[in-house]
Amino acid sequence: MFNHEKLWQDYAALTGRGVKTDSGEMVSWYEAHSQRIRLSQGDNWDGGGAVIIIPAYNEEKLLPRTLASVNMAMNSIPEGIKFRVVVVNNASSDATKEVAKEFGAIVVDEPIKGIGRARQAGLEATESRDTYVLTTDADAVVPEDWL
Repeated sequence: MFNHEKLWQDYAALTGRGVKTDSGEMVSWYEAHSQRIRLSQGDNWDGGGAVIIIPAYNEEKLLPRTLASVNMAMNSIPEGIKFRVVVVNNASSDATKEVAKEFGAIVVDEPIKGIGRARQAGLEATESRDTYVLTTDADAVVPEDWL
């Protein structure tokens, strides 16, 4: 089972935030930092939009920071432009997959290790009508105006 408290403790330690897991801030942090990602995934995806591919191998500690930054960057996208966020779980042995799902990302499993293979698996998950394909690393923080 996914341990939200452990993830929050790791994130809080990484960012220097001394917030306790029982403070209620943990839940609001997830909700606030995944809202645009969750809204973008819609059930009626027919291509023609943009896809952000994030290859990830054992990134449970840094992936929340990356996805939070992608979520913030999505705030600058004009309404009506469709985006999907795809995290490629590249044979991770930690909670990378669960973290990605927690943030509302689409998860593609790629059992063959390697950044090239992971990016390819992400590309194979796109639709032929997708207009743009962007990629970033699972340990990166993208600027708010990235998109």
